[in-house]
Amino acid sequence: MTTSEERTSERGGRDSHIDASRDSEFDLSAIPINKIFTLIFIHDKNKDQLLLGEKQRGPLLGQWNGFGGKVERSLKETVAESADRELAEEAFIRATPDLFPIGHIQWVVSTPADPSQSPPKPQKQPYRDVMVVYKAHGLEKISPPPSPSPTESQVLSTGHSDNKDEFVPSDEMAPAWWPVSKLPWESMRINHKVWYPYMLSDRPYRGVYWYNVTLDPAVKAANAQRESIKEIWVEDLKRRRVQFGPRISSLDSDATTRGHDDLEKYSSLVFGKDSPPSLSESVSEATYAGAPIECGTMDMGWLLGAVKQAERDLGLCFV
Repeated sequence: MTTSEERTSERGGRDSHIDASRDSEFDLSAIPINKIFTLIFIHDKNKDQLLLGEKQRGPLLGQWNGFGGKVERSLKETVAESADRELAEEAFIRATPDLFPIGHIQWVVSTPADPSQSPPKPQKQPYRDVMVVYKAHGLEKISPPPSPSPTESQVLSTGHSDNKDEFVPSDEMAPAWWPVSKLPWESMRINHKVWYPYMLSDRPYRGVYWYNVTLDPAVKAANAQRESIKEIWVEDLKRRRVQFGPRISSLDSDATTRGHDDLEKYSSLVFGKDSPPSLSESVSEATYAGAPIECGTMDMGWLLGAVKQAERDLGLCFV
């Protein structure tokens, strides 16, 4: 039976809830998948610190994020195996205990027809990318492969733990612990911020971001410049839906955390006294459907099923 929380309307007026039994706005299997990505976080709850990596090369040089990358079809790997591989390659660590999925994000990208081209370009078929967010509460280090010294173009991690030399940087990322209360949001992805409290408090979540690609050359140039600073396509974001579920109580490891819900605490640390802000001053809250809502049936079972569905949709027939 649908609860009153699941019927909460984000837009006001007519009931606009998502029927969790149908997942009508989250089941996008009719839209072809372009790529599947993983994003991995290690959250030390005893010290309340998060392991992030500082990007060492490419257009996002110097930005902080979790670890991860694209699922490689040529390696015939599952999404979970890809997450383990990326964590080992980028941070020289493995999760303890095993990584578990905590979030499922889909980006739906539409590109309009472009009559300014000769001949005119027709509207492209929408596609979607899927990002599966994994998490663990502990880690163990593994030996990095022999490699040359970092090049001058690489960023040396500033380090934000008591032991600044605790981790060996890879050619992709330089890991360092950050206190959850002092995450470097000025050098992180804006569109991740809305779901950080759920990730940190062990609440499974899912989201869909709808983008309409801007063809205006001036806007495209501004977006390209922002890729190295804050966000990709922030003006192109037209709508967003995010749901979160009950806390995964089976992850409690001792009496100090058993049954304790940290959502209010982490929401306060991430957003302060404010509610989740809009992604940009040019994108109003009403445009993309407002703050996340709670869904009582959003759980680990849905996440595991969604990952398997994404693998099938991408044609990973070996899984």
